[in-house]
Amino acid sequence: MAAAWWYLPIEMQFEAGGQPENAESPFPQNMQQGYKDLPAETWYQYGYKEGIPRMLDNWDKHGIKVSSHMVGAAVAKNPALAKEIVQRGHEAAAHGMSWSRQFDMSYEVEKKFIRDGVEAVKQATGATTVGYNANWLRRGENTHDRIGGSPQMVKMTGELLRYMQKHKGVVFKKKKK
Repeated sequence: MAAAWWYLPIEMQFEAGGQPENAESPFPQNMQQGYKDLPAETWYQYGYKEGIPRMLDNWDKHGIKVSSHMVGAAVAKNPALAKEIVQRGHEAAAHGMSWSRQFDMSYEVEKKFIRDGVEAVKQATGATTVGYNANWLRRGENTHDRIGGSPQMVKMTGELLRYMQKHKGVVFKKKKK
């Protein structure tokens, strides 16, 4: 029997709506300065107007709960959607306050950046965030000290292991070198 491989937790990014004006998109960067990139803007709007609501219905249909990493600015613009995510039983996780680069922030600026994002989520949803994910995973040198080995990481790892142990065909192996 082939081994089953699982990747948990499942995540749903809630970033759209928090992007800066004329943010990068899959569309060519050929807009002249001073003009709004309307195709990119509507592409981002799809995320919070259609994409996340459809995914929430899909998760419900299959009985799956996810962690949703939320950008504080996106939550501030769409608080009802953030609240709905939590009301449907999904975890609220932090994703910073904006799309700002984090890796070059000073310790104090980075600390405020993370805290402001956490507070935006709490204000909109009433939930305390259970994890953190830096923009493009490019955290600062100090970030790991704040989140590494955190209770939520230990909890999720424990849940994954308990789940895997209950299913035949799931095996534990070391990564081959």
